[in-house]
Amino acid sequence: SMDRCLHIINSSKFYPIQKRGFARMISAVVWALILLIMLPNMIIPIQDIAEKPIVGCMEFKQQLGRHWHVLSNFIATAIFINCSAMILISNFLAIKKLLQNQYSEEYRNIKQGLVNILVVTAGYIICFLPYHIVRIPYTLSQSEVITDCSVKKSLFKAKESTFLL
Repeated sequence: SMDRCLHIINSSKFYPIQKRGFARMISAVVWALILLIMLPNMIIPIQDIAEKPIVGCMEFKQQLGRHWHVLSNFIATAIFINCSAMILISNFLAIKKLLQNQYSEEYRNIKQGLVNILVVTAGYIICFLPYHIVRIPYTLSQSEVITDCSVKKSLFKAKESTFLL
């Protein structure tokens, strides 16, 4: 999205962030950061619990594991929000620039570009935003901040239903 935005706004300039190596480096840094944050969720020891018909994942975790789980979910959500802000701002700026040129001779190409950007943006919002909105209260319900059983079940169902998007 940033690349498309920079290309539309300043088509004659070439920025270092448009280079393939820069994109690979940023991608590697983000994946390494996510792995570093999420790996302890799998490594921190679990505890034995009594056999029950319904067992949640958090019931196996010790206190440290529960705290790390909540922290890592909030960090991952913060990363998502920052990346989403960059994507949405880039797309908004590209749309704004394209709309400024709607009276030019190349309106057919501009219109197709607008449609493409709007479809990609709408798809991004519909597919990814609902999960992350539900994820924060669901994580709080796992950490005993939210204790009402009906609310916990509703949040679980909401979280699972967002996977369909």
